[in-house]
Amino acid sequence: MSIFKTIFGGTNKSIAKYEKLIYLCKSCNKKLSLKELSPLSMSHCPKCNDLFLVPCKLGEWWVTEPLGSGGMGAVYRGEHSSSASKKSAVKILHHSGKVHSFYLETLIAEAKTASSFGQHPNLSEIYGYDNDGERAYMIMSLIEGQRLDLLISHSEQGISTELVLYYMLDILSALAHIYSCGYLYRDLKPENIIITPAGSAVLVDYGLCMTLDEALNNDQEDIMGSPLYMPPERIGGRGEDLRSDFYSLGMVMYHCLQGKPYFSQTEINKLVRQQLDG
Repeated sequence: MSIFKTIFGGTNKSIAKYEKLIYLCKSCNKKLSLKELSPLSMSHCPKCNDLFLVPCKLGEWWVTEPLGSGGMGAVYRGEHSSSASKKSAVKILHHSGKVHSFYLETLIAEAKTASSFGQHPNLSEIYGYDNDGERAYMIMSLIEGQRLDLLISHSEQGISTELVLYYMLDILSALAHIYSCGYLYRDLKPENIIITPAGSAVLVDYGLCMTLDEALNNDQEDIMGSPLYMPPERIGGRGEDLRSDFYSLGMVMYHCLQGKPYFSQTEINKLVRQQLDG
């Protein structure tokens, strides 16, 4: 799902050390044996007491530093073992002896869905996924940039109309591609849109994607998604189609232009109750 050109170059010095199972402290350069450390744990350097994440190798990727965490798991930066310039974001499920079956099924479903989208300049790309018995993980291209919600929060009067139109055209292109692959995105919100340094908008996170048929005949009892942007038909338990994603896109566009969502939290709570009461 990378929107960046991959320039295959040599392995950087840190990765070369990892391949030899050596961690070089970034503060004091003390060499530590990875054989004696627990992968993905936080550890202190015995010489300078610097705190660091113990690298872990998953397939051809070295997991090197945390990027964020959520209810299902955590996301880390990944570096390819043979290409210093090829970066990734690695989502790894939380586990305590055994990965929760629901989370595992959700991760695998998301990875399979995203894999079917192939490459598109406004979509993050899946490099691979696996469950090696100890960890279930999904490897995605690393999208450098800033989340749209953070950009909005830094713009008191909203983002300029011209920029918003450029961003929304990118997202429309992404939605059209997803639709051509037989899916609805179903989770449009500023948090799921990354604005790259080049000014492109890229969609990430495919956890709520459904096939067109599943979305139209969705009978799930749980209402999933962000109430501020989700279409009213989902709240009311009705089927969704491409117009549903367009509704969410309009809500995101309004938020960008005005600097605040169309509904307040109080208003959306009332709307939800009205929809559920029928």
